[in-house]
Amino acid sequence: EPAGWPPEYGVFNKQQFVALAAHARVRVLAPGPWLPRLPMSRYWNRWHSFAAVPRHETIDGIEVSRPRYAMLPKIGRKWDAGAYVVGTRPTLRRLVQAERPDCVLATWAYPDIVATVRLRSEFQAPIVAKLHGSDINEHAVAGWCRRVVADALREWEAVICVSAGLR
Repeated sequence: EPAGWPPEYGVFNKQQFVALAAHARVRVLAPGPWLPRLPMSRYWNRWHSFAAVPRHETIDGIEVSRPRYAMLPKIGRKWDAGAYVVGTRPTLRRLVQAERPDCVLATWAYPDIVATVRLRSEFQAPIVAKLHGSDINEHAVAGWCRRVVADALREWEAVICVSAGLR
């Protein structure tokens, strides 16, 4: 769990990354949203709390980098993957240059997995997508999001699902 966030946030991923780190070097790139302060943004207070999360920290021995990407909750959802790419690319380039990863693992369907497909040219490694459930069953269940997620999942070397039902 990132410093300053509720302790239950991200526990599932954290447990998996800690277990994986016992067998391989793990670096986490966890982009976070940046929102402009607008008059209507009082409705977005929950999202503004992400700004307080450190851009770099070590959690249980795992280095975590959190570049920011521009986000407009609800009204800008279709642009999240593109903004994610723009905000993440410089940090990803530095990490790839320093680490030369053997594999890239992305979790959460949209915008993370979709953006990682768009960033594919930045690294020369197989990429694996991990789906959680609500990212597919609630957030990408229909319309444009379902289409872009389905297209992105066809581009991966492997897709991991947390349950048989999700598969």
